[in-house]
Amino acid sequence: MLGLGSGLSMGNALDSEFLISSVSDIEVWLKFNTGQTTTDSDSDGDADTQWADQSGNGNNATSSHNNDAHEGSFSGGAWTPSSAGLGTGSGILAFLALDSTVSLADDFTVIMVLTQDNTSDTLIGDGTGSNLIRFGQGSTSGFRIKAGGLADDIAMTQAASTDKAMFRFTRDGSDNISVHQNQTTVLIAPETTTANALAISKMPHGSSGLLAAEYVYEVAIFNKVLTGSELVSVEVDILDRNSLSAD
Repeated sequence: MLGLGSGLSMGNALDSEFLISSVSDIEVWLKFNTGQTTTDSDSDGDADTQWADQSGNGNNATSSHNNDAHEGSFSGGAWTPSSAGLGTGSGILAFLALDSTVSLADDFTVIMVLTQDNTSDTLIGDGTGSNLIRFGQGSTSGFRIKAGGLADDIAMTQAASTDKAMFRFTRDGSDNISVHQNQTTVLIAPETTTANALAISKMPHGSSGLLAAEYVYEVAIFNKVLTGSELVSVEVDILDRNSLSAD
């Protein structure tokens, strides 16, 4: 077991008819190995990757760049960024960019299935540095959330896994930030950014070490805190599809 058990593990049995898109207040759902295409979407002569939003909101994620070396790609149902342009900013457009910025006003839940390396990885944000969720802030167990330019740096009970894992990031009405890894709590702490909306438009983006190693398997964003059976249904569905189990 890692950290403090969340008590939400219910095995991997779930009604096959359940759809995450049926949950209220869903903003974006990039589903593993679903809606993934590679075409020349911007007519610049090279192949661009697009991940179609399955939430019903049509907020697709696209990676396009006028240089093929900067393009991300799909591999085994996941999206992986290009390692080109690190440190120069020239690779920034090759990251997944949502068609429309999502503004998470107060309570929210962001679930991501990732392989990441803890090298100051900005997992999701707006690409400006003013809004982000990041592992590896100052140390391998460091965590940062920054909303509207205000940041909270918090130490987790352990470093985030560098193996494929499901991470849940939550901000609730009690001004608490929590992080769960495969349904196990690794962080619950008060935060100071509750007055600011968290803007999300890009994933992932950040520093050296991030792009060469990271895979994004699934993303689900909700403009509320998931609780109870609703949370269990969403997380078990994602775990099953990604061949993961609760810690």
